Amino acid sequence: MVTTKTAAGIAEQLKALLAARAPDRGVTDISVESVEGGYSRTTWVATINWREGSMTTHILRSDPITDTGPFRTDRDREWQLLNALYEHSSLGIAEPQWYDEKADFFEAKCLVTDFVSGGTLQGLLTAGTDLKTGAKRLMRTLAAIHAVDTTKLLLDAPASWDDHIAGVIAFAERLASRAGSSLPVMGDVVGYLRHNIPEPAPLTLVHGDFQPANILLPPGGDPLVIDWEYARIGDPREDLGYYSIYPVPPNLYVEDADTVLEEYRKASGLSEAQVEPAAIDYFCVVSNLLYFQQIWEGVAALETGQHGVMSALLIGTLSHFNNQFSRIVRDRDHSLSVR
Repeated sequence: MVTTKTAAGIAEQLKALLAARAPDRGVTDISVESVEGGYSRTTWVATINWREGSMTTHILRSDPITDTGPFRTDRDREWQLLNALYEHSSLGIAEPQWYDEKADFFEAKCLVTDFVSGGTLQGLLTAGTDLKTGAKRLMRTLAAIHAVDTTKLLLDAPASWDDHIAGVIAFAERLASRAGSSLPVMGDVVGYLRHNIPEPAPLTLVHGDFQPANILLPPGGDPLVIDWEYARIGDPREDLGYYSIYPVPPNLYVEDADTVLEEYRKASGLSEAQVEPAAIDYFCVVSNLLYFQQIWEGVAALETGQHGVMSALLIGTLSHFNNQFSRIVRDRDHSLSVR
């Protein structure tokens, strides 16, 4: 195995993988470029020239080789989900191709999927598409995710919606106990989660990192959704809550929450009692608790010299979550009634 983080080294590692996984095709040349922007995974785009004369382009995703930061996800689980989604749902995703599940060829487990040309919905919004059109495309995509038949996905699922919420509250209680005075907002968060439980909704597939940058728009085709590492079974409003504080403008929810929620209700069939601002605030907290814990752990680890390259990101993100949680908890007096 070549030990390197260079494009040439990644190309050699990919060539070795293909010699084992696609020996009949034969590779004549591979070119590789790094993809900037992600902070939890290492991403490369590779163009492969095959012996018979064809050319294909792919995305490689793996854990960082050096400092992985506090963001911990499971490549085996992600690979299993990608294949299940591709085989058993009509949802658009990039086709999974090969997986180095034991890091035999790369320095960490590595997923290889097809590359999809075209821009992202985030790019379209930034270019100035009108809010109504943008909200409709975004919410239709989200509703399609939530309509996937979860029985084929092999993901762990809560026994019921009530059990799911009870589990979330228990998670928040553990985090509050661990963090103590270093995260004082968590004491208020626990009380908020206990006393502002919204109307239930059917459990669905939750993307876990739902944002317009993760929606690809291939020319002439349907949208494709990428970056499934945080996917799970949960309440569909968790994705709405996550997006509601997405810090990259334009955030359509921040600009016009009523339009976004109306479009989601139309696309999903959920009621106005289920999909309204106080419920989205509740699930904003629910959907971000794991990230909040990981960021808090990452900031604490800075004191021991870990994650130094990510210090500004970690501190800034912890402040962002703390401010948003404080805002939601502060406004709880006019939120939902206790169930």
